[in-house]
Amino acid sequence: MKTAEIIARDLKNLGHPQLFGSRAMSTREVIRGFDPSLQIGTQISATTDWDFSQQHSELLHSYLIDSGFTSYSKEELGAYADDLTAGVYIKEYHPPFDWKHLTIYSSDEVVTVNIVLHTDEALFRRVWSSITPEFYYKYLWKRSPRYKLLESSETKERIREVMNQLYRAANA
Repeated sequence: MKTAEIIARDLKNLGHPQLFGSRAMSTREVIRGFDPSLQIGTQISATTDWDFSQQHSELLHSYLIDSGFTSYSKEELGAYADDLTAGVYIKEYHPPFDWKHLTIYSSDEVVTVNIVLHTDEALFRRVWSSITPEFYYKYLWKRSPRYKLLESSETKERIREVMNQLYRAANA
């Protein structure tokens, strides 16, 4: 079974969590001259991580652990966890090993899937769907030129605060 098929099977078993992040944003339509497929999509490769979101539950938490995902609690995530993040679950998918040809693969071929479980998935999805590609590019994307000179932890803190402000505004 190919890596993409294995990932698809895992996602189906999770109840089809929603794709978000740069992969999702890069497919949105051009708005006011900002083309996300050029600004964001050109920096996405076959092995760029896949980010998915879903409502947190203890059952889903247990299923992800049992399925080989590594769990990171909100406390472990530190600056990266916004107000709605309950935890992040990460799994690496390595290309299938070919015993017949003894194929060696590089780390460049490993695909990472991140599942973010939220305490209020409905609010997250409402906020996510309202974000324009240009806003994402400027304020929420880790590769934004705005964050180029910052340390990773400071970038994460700034992104977290922007997301938290968006959640508060959506609840106002």
